[in-house]
Amino acid sequence: MERPEVNQGMKVQGPIPAAARSLATADTGKNGRYVAPSIMPHRMRSIAMSMIVAASLASLAGQALAKEPDPEDIAFAMGMLWRVQEGLCPGASFDPVELGKLVKPKPLRPAEIKRRYKEQYDKGFSLASDAIADDVAKAYCDSWVTGFFGGTKDFYGGVRSVPEEPVRGLVIRK
Repeated sequence: MERPEVNQGMKVQGPIPAAARSLATADTGKNGRYVAPSIMPHRMRSIAMSMIVAASLASLAGQALAKEPDPEDIAFAMGMLWRVQEGLCPGASFDPVELGKLVKPKPLRPAEIKRRYKEQYDKGFSLASDAIADDVAKAYCDSWVTGFFGGTKDFYGGVRSVPEEPVRGLVIRK
């Protein structure tokens, strides 16, 4: 199998939102370009690059931002976590109705979120499905579900010095 080319990533443009500041500055190369770690398997690196969109999901996890979360971010997170609701990750459960309550001005039911923000929901669901299909369901559960969405790890898998609350609707049993 040939070694995949290291992705020199996307150029960071404009001001970086507070929720994503630590993510965007933690691993950048020259000219503010994200450099994917070469030790990651090709598939996981492509998933990680696609997950840059998830940087804005940090506002869903804690109350660090006064700004309300974007409904598209909520739909993306719901898509990423849908498999948890189906029982994929032991020790975790997900109630999408609770996450739907974050939509303002009027909370939406999961079916409405999936319909209105279909593209974002499908992106999240597809990324989660790709990770699971690559036989990394345990890694998906540990890294994304209990780690990133659970508030204990940052976007890159590093342990947060101050853990945040899990995404609304996600329950992690220890």
